[in-house]
Amino acid sequence: MDKHERKDYMGLISWNRIECGAPIPMFGSEIKTDSPVCIRICKAYISEYSTPTNFRVSGEHPSYIEIEMTPIQWAEFLTAGHVDDGVPCTITRIDGKRTSPVEMRNIAAEYNVHVQEKFDNFQGGIKDLEKTVQEALDSGKPMSKSQMKELLRAMQFVRSRTVGDIEYAYERFKEDMANVVVKSKAEVNAYAELRLRGLGVKCLMNDAADEPPALEDKNV
Repeated sequence: MDKHERKDYMGLISWNRIECGAPIPMFGSEIKTDSPVCIRICKAYISEYSTPTNFRVSGEHPSYIEIEMTPIQWAEFLTAGHVDDGVPCTITRIDGKRTSPVEMRNIAAEYNVHVQEKFDNFQGGIKDLEKTVQEALDSGKPMSKSQMKELLRAMQFVRSRTVGDIEYAYERFKEDMANVVVKSKAEVNAYAELRLRGLGVKCLMNDAADEPPALEDKNV
């Protein structure tokens, strides 16, 4: 058989935890992380056969695709199984080419813009009411009962719409902030668990390396 056999279905997959040094934004996460999990998939080929069932597989570099996940995304990926279309991840490289940087969402700023829009709508409604009242005053004629009822309905509409919109935005903001806090705690716990597991494996390897060889029983 060809000792450098290549097929389009051959691949290698690997993962490792990265230490970034400084927190970086990740797709699908409201908080930054400095310890993402990196998954790499490479195109592969069989570089050597010793027997038909014993062969060496080598990977082509750079990686075909490279993705990164926060610790909690990685944990969800391993434990959640099929969740809708999957777990969010950040694609960092495709065919060796770096993808565009992640744009970090600023939830507080987004809500500020949303609430400001509601205030602008409120201000516009008040200006329309002021214009209606000013026109009535300039006409010098008293407002009819039907006109006053129409003005009252307009005032009630502006008030209820504005109060309702702001209350809804406030409740959503509290929910989103609570979710961010929960996810932040989960990220910290997932990171700590990864670190502890890594340290545990290192300790076991060190203990095995330091274990003295078994003494031979000369009486046997």
